[in-house]
Formats: sequence, C-alpha cells, structure tokens
Amino acid sequence: MVFDGAILMMPCLGNVWEDVQDLWRPEFFVLFVIFLCWGPLIKRRLLKIAMRITGGLLSACFVAVLGVGVWLSSFSEVKYLTVSAPDGLHQAVLKYEPGLMGRDFTEVTINRAGRCRKFRAYSYTGPNRLTGTKMEWIDKSRLRIVQEDNHPAHGHDCETHVADVTVICTYD
Repeated sequence: MVFDGAILMMPCLGNVWEDVQDLWRPEFFVLFVIFLCWGPLIKRRLLKIAMRITGGLLSACFVAVLGVGVWLSSFSEVKYLTVSAPDGLHQAVLKYEPGLMGRDFTEVTINRAGRCRKFRAYSYTGPNRLTGTKMEWIDKSRLRIVQEDNHPAHGHDCETHVADVTVICTYD
C-alpha cells in the first residue's frame, strides 16, 4: 500500500452515548421485571409453578407488543437534510422521522466538518413534516432554525449555543 500524502480518516461510528441512553427505555425495565418473576429461589412448588406461568405469559405479551412496535416503525423512513456554513467549518443536519399518528421526530444537530461528534441544537416531537423546519446560516457562527405551523410552547427544545455556533430558533 502506497501512502500518497492523503489524510486517512476513520469512519464515524455514531454517538455511543446516545445509543447507551436508548437502552434506558420502559421496555427494558419490563423485561427486567419479567425475569424477576421466574423466581428460582422460591421453595414452594405451587408458587414456583405460578411464578413461571406468570413470567411466561408476561414474556409472550412483551414479545407480541415489541413485534407490533417494530412492525409499525418499519413503515417510517428517516430523511436527512444537510446545510453547510458559509466557511465550510460547520454542518447542520436536519433529521426527520415520521411517526404514527402525528408522533413525528425532528432533530437538528451541528458538527464540525470532518468530525464525528454531533451536538443537538434543536429537537421537536410532534406533528411535523420535512419542509416544516428550515435552517439557514446567517454567517459562519450563527444558525437560524425556523419552525413553521407550531407554537413555541409545544415541546420544542432549542439550545442557544452549541459547538461554537449561536442558534436562533424562531417560530413562523
């Protein structure tokens, strides 16, 4: 292999901390409770059988609900829109994920060009569309995020300063 002076970059593997935070969901808590229902240390035979039957029924319900959830979420397609700063040092990435019955998820993250670490600047969970959130760079260090058709009090989370960038959220 001949090195021609180009910079070799490692691929971005995503934000590990966000992936770990996704593990603390109610489904995993229910799974933990289900395993507690098996109660292998119970001495009475009848109680042990009842606990195993209850645990098995709860496990079956959990698997059924999880399967339906995975099936319903398979219909949504995540869409991305990227806008670069005028000097090219920062990128703003809009992630739109349509949900069931108006539970859409919109998120804007900012990262430095060529870096993997992303910083959340804006997030909204509620009815929306891909063109409902607009991003524009005012200059190299200021980003304006305009959310259409929504009131500021409806679950918008906007950070004012992220990764050396000032974020201005407005509602149209």
